[in-house]
Amino acid sequence: MEFIIPKPLKTEHAELHAEIVEATQAGDKIGDAAKAVAKALHPHFVKEEENTLPSLGLLSILAEGKITAEMAMSSKGRIG
Repeated sequence: MEFIIPKPLKTEHAELHAEIVEATQAGDKIGDAAKAVAKALHPHFVKEEENTLPSLGLLSILAEGKITAEMAMSSKGRIG
């Protein structure tokens, strides 16, 4: 089952990434510091995009009480 990243989270993530990219272009010490931050955060951003954010798309489905057969099958033996 593929989960869709909620649009507000996707937008916020993209805006944060754009701000970091912009800061890297500032030059001098600010640009250098921003580049170090970007390098340190890149693996984190990738993991969020691949794992965490898509999983959060499941929350609205669960809040509505919608459970698919696939979801029920994948949880057997894991709860309780």
